[in-house]
Amino acid sequence: MDNEKDLEVKEALPDYERYYTFEEWLTLESDQWIELYDGKLVYISTPLVKHQTILGNVYLQFGNFLKGKKCNVYLPPLGVRIFENEDTVLIPDLLIICDKEKLDERVCNGAPDLTIEILSPSTAKRDKLVKYRLYQKAGVREYWIIDPDADMLQVGVLSAGSYITSVYGSTDKAPVHILENFEIDLSEVFVE
Repeated sequence: MDNEKDLEVKEALPDYERYYTFEEWLTLESDQWIELYDGKLVYISTPLVKHQTILGNVYLQFGNFLKGKKCNVYLPPLGVRIFENEDTVLIPDLLIICDKEKLDERVCNGAPDLTIEILSPSTAKRDKLVKYRLYQKAGVREYWIIDPDADMLQVGVLSAGSYITSVYGSTDKAPVHILENFEIDLSEVFVE
């Protein structure tokens, strides 16, 4: 009897070894967030409390500023399919989208205006290297990487196809380049 239960559970889990198309990714039913990189599934681990606190603090500042404006702020598990004919779907920690035509029920089709990733031990390398390159190539106008261990923010602003990077500390105010007259107060982000 237990073997039958185990078999049912195994069949319900995605096969991380095979190639998945974007259309197949859309049909996955899971309690976990799963990204898709060139047809390969990548499980996203559950964030730690500090990660969630920082995310909530950033979301509040963006959300309050964007009320009644053209752009909106979104949280996971909204995916980003940045290249139309590729089987890659990223799930950023936070994204700003000003063109609502890019949205459908589960994904942003094309480059959002701003994406934010909050580093964790399991995602840091992917966020700093793989996602950095993908977002830059796709034309994401602004890419923020928040390091909760260092209480630091790295902002990449797209210029002539490459990110120009600035770094901000826990007491700084970081300008949001895609939004006129707005900055994030990092003293209100890095609090516990």
